Amino acid sequence: MSDVYVYTIFTLDFILNNKSYETGQKVLLIVLLSTFVILLFTYIICYTYNTWQLFKKARMHGWAAIIPIYNSVVFARIAQKNILLGLVLAITSIQPQSSSLFANPIAIISLLLFVYIFMGFIKQYKTPKYFWTFAILFPFIAIKKINSVEYIKEIK
Repeated sequence: MSDVYVYTIFTLDFILNNKSYETGQKVLLIVLLSTFVILLFTYIICYTYNTWQLFKKARMHGWAAIIPIYNSVVFARIAQKNILLGLVLAITSIQPQSSSLFANPIAIISLLLFVYIFMGFIKQYKTPKYFWTFAILFPFIAIKKINSVEYIKEIK
């Protein structure tokens, strides 16, 4: 989250202080950047809300959705996977960014581990299959359907 803020500040500074841009171009770039940041934060808020609701339906603490490492552990627990997998997912997700996903094997392991745990997670809920596409790609649309999701398994 802080990386987005830093990149935004650096980009705004570059746009405003660059002499090769005319005033109209600067305004357009600032409007586009502001729109992107607003959409990004809207996505994050909606995704967090959906995760909170899914955790509550599984009779877990909803606030676990906003605690970074604990979030992954609860995610694995609901998926009925080993809690250590959730911890490994959290640890491998916190890493320096590289220029390419495939240049970093830890990123690939993290992605595969997320998919493995997520497949177990979705089996614990009775939902239409398209719901999960909306929940990840368009969480602001999934908010309307989140109340119809039903938790069907008990956590061991």
